[in-house]
Amino acid sequence: MRTRLRALANPAQMLEEMFGSAPVGLQIFRRDGRCVLVNPMHTELFGAVPPADYNVFEDTLLIERGVADLVRRAFAGERIVIPPIWYDVRELRNIARTTTGRRFAVGAELVPLHLSEGGEVDHVLFVFHDVTAAHLAREQAEAAAREAEQARTVAETAAIHSAFLAEAGRVLSASLDYETTLGRVARLATPALADFCIVDLLAEDGTIRRVAAVHAHAEGQPIMDELCRHFPPRLGSPQPAMRVISSRKPELLVEVDPLVVAQHTLTAEHEALMLRLGVRSHLAVPLLLGERTLGAISLGYVGTRRYRPADVPLAEALASSAAVAIENARLYSDANAARAQAEAASRAKDEFLAMLGHELRNPLAPIVTALELTRLREGPSRERSVIERQVEHVRRLVDDLLDVARITRGKLELERRPLALGDAVLDGLELARPLIDERGHQLDLQLAATGQRMLGDRIRLAQVVANLLTNAARYTKPGGVITVRLEQRTSELVLRVRDTGIGMSAELLPRVFELFAQAAQATDRGTGGLGLGLAIVKSFVELHGGQVRAHSDGEGCGSEFEVTFPLLTDAAQSGPAEALPAAWHAPMQARILIVDDNQDAADLLADGLSVRGYHTLVAHDPQQALTLARESLPQLALLDIGLPGMDGYELAKLMRAEPALQGVRLVALTGYGQAADRARSREAGFAEHLVKPVNMERVQAAIQRLLAGPD
Repeated sequence: MRTRLRALANPAQMLEEMFGSAPVGLQIFRRDGRCVLVNPMHTELFGAVPPADYNVFEDTLLIERGVADLVRRAFAGERIVIPPIWYDVRELRNIARTTTGRRFAVGAELVPLHLSEGGEVDHVLFVFHDVTAAHLAREQAEAAAREAEQARTVAETAAIHSAFLAEAGRVLSASLDYETTLGRVARLATPALADFCIVDLLAEDGTIRRVAAVHAHAEGQPIMDELCRHFPPRLGSPQPAMRVISSRKPELLVEVDPLVVAQHTLTAEHEALMLRLGVRSHLAVPLLLGERTLGAISLGYVGTRRYRPADVPLAEALASSAAVAIENARLYSDANAARAQAEAASRAKDEFLAMLGHELRNPLAPIVTALELTRLREGPSRERSVIERQVEHVRRLVDDLLDVARITRGKLELERRPLALGDAVLDGLELARPLIDERGHQLDLQLAATGQRMLGDRIRLAQVVANLLTNAARYTKPGGVITVRLEQRTSELVLRVRDTGIGMSAELLPRVFELFAQAAQATDRGTGGLGLGLAIVKSFVELHGGQVRAHSDGEGCGSEFEVTFPLLTDAAQSGPAEALPAAWHAPMQARILIVDDNQDAADLLADGLSVRGYHTLVAHDPQQALTLARESLPQLALLDIGLPGMDGYELAKLMRAEPALQGVRLVALTGYGQAADRARSREAGFAEHLVKPVNMERVQAAIQRLLAGPD
């Protein structure tokens, strides 16, 4: 190389030109550490030239970074490569001091130079490479990678948290037994969010009840159980859960050491148990619902994991879901209790109404029978007619009360079959005729669609008509006009009942079909009634798939009620209409056993049947009845259900058990008339169920029907 340089025309100038235009920073140091030469690129890179007294071996920055030792090695003949180092111009000693500058990254190579003849290294060439841009790009890429990794971690954590909260929500909503549910949530939280989880609830009386204490590891659960047994939570204690219940704010203990344990325990034994548990990090959050505090959830780590402030929102979200579940369970429990109370009250009401019906019907039965006997023996009289009308009125009131009880319980059953609505209208008119005649009303009856049929219960439809006519008769002054129209309108049957009575105000119209709703009456309640009739009408009509509407132009303008029912299809119209039962004729000398603890009712019924030619036997208690039955072997027995000591069902069972009495036809004659009573009498073997008070014609019809032949 030296030979070739000497061969050049001007080697010194060439070397000078190369040194000055080199694209890297060049700096030459002699053996004593002094700088002898720098090129322009070095000055551009570092921003200034080294001061005259600068010594590389005395530069504290280079000494701290180990560069000074590398320079000595280079003077010893070793070629050294120095990895890139970040510099701040203001910190450098190898250039003139400056108050402004920049940070840059420089890699260097130390090249030993042999400029003397002796062959020793007398100078070292520093070759500086500016790698700032590359380092910045790499650092930015690394920062971006770190940010991406952090974002991925955050996203994964968020997904895990979201999945946990979703599963917790599913568990919390799966059952309304909140104590069991909170136990499941505590197990779900371990080990996903904690090594142990505790749930404490605040009772209305201020006491704290621990409903869950779950450890993720089998060896830790006995310690949790011992803590629950010996150190239950209580307000005012230093336990974290108790403090968050009082403060309504979360409490985070990132690091839990023995000193922290001592500060948060009650006794030395409590402290020892907590140290055995090995809690290292703890997070407690309150269970809040609006302004109410329901309790607290406590989470703990016993290993290397630690809670951070970022974990608080997740714990609060879990606590919020748990609080809602607790409140829903409480509301459900309250609703169940209220429903049970309401059902108990409804049962008590139904039992009362059934008993009321029985107790009212029992005295009515002998009254009705006595009236019929006096009519047969003495003929008609004005006084007896008055009594008969009033007895019938009381009977209707009792029936209305029991119908309302069935309707409100949804226990009313219809026996629907194809029938002509006109027949039911005539039946209803017959029921209401006594009141219409009594008040001297004129009845305008126009039945244009008598042959058109519908699917219905004839008895209940007659009751609808009777209630509408009775309502019209009551609220119309004597001598008024009641108009009844039955017609077909497209696929409907339309029944209208209009009167010239007191009418209805705009305030009454919307609630006229409500229970106990009535127009204003004078203090003497001359119109009578309980306000049940129209409510029963609405229920019966709707059970038949129909509608009822009320209209009035105001007080004093009369009222009109329109009832619509769906017609049967053309095919169903062609069948025969339902007919009333024909008269029965049966042998008149049959033996009839009558059993009733109401002596008047039993004796008068026996008189009524005796007048009609039957041979009657009367018993007032079950044992007497059994004795008479064995002795006389009656063909038919009329049994009261509400007998003392042994009810009619048991009496029927005993009679059926005796071979000689198995052919006796049994009729229940009772004040109990609800659907359940009728079903029970059928199960007990009764062929008929007659509800007191019952007139002699119905009793005789039942007897004739049963004695005429088998069912």
